[in-house]
Amino acid sequence: MISARDRVTGEPKTLASYDDVLLVQTAGGGDLPVDPDTLPMVFNWNVDGTLNYVEVTDGVTTWRQTYGYTSGAVTSISAWVAQ
Repeated sequence: MISARDRVTGEPKTLASYDDVLLVQTAGGGDLPVDPDTLPMVFNWNVDGTLNYVEVTDGVTTWRQTYGYTSGAVTSISAWVAQ
């Protein structure tokens, strides 16, 4: 479960995710769970051809998930971070 402390407030923060669900704050002040796979994605590549990060947006907020590598193998994937 994602707690109230994980709400999108407009300031950059790391969002806790549950099964890769983002919380988008609605105009009425509530939270709307959004699956990042349903949002437009932008892929950014490192010069060696590995994936640097993925960004998704709902048209208001953009979130980024960054990939880390050791010896060419993925060793970390960040939480979704509001930009």
